[in-house]
Amino acid sequence: MANEEHLAILTQGVKAWNKWRLENPTIRSDLIKADRNWADFIEANFSRADLRWANLVEADLGEAKLITADEAEC
Repeated sequence: MANEEHLAILTQGVKAWNKWRLENPTIRSDLIKADRNWADFIEANFSRADLRWANLVEADLGEAKLITADEAEC
């Protein structure tokens, strides 16, 4: 299950999420089984994120950083 703190930050939007990622580069974000279909994640930094079994169906991941992120089911 996804880390509740990480989900709360992501819910605040991409700007808040990317700021948190910059401030916490060594933390591997845990978004396992996150249900965020239809979300707008344009330019989100998901580098090193654990996205296993995350529901990102129809999420807009345009220009999102997914380097070394675990795969999500899309």
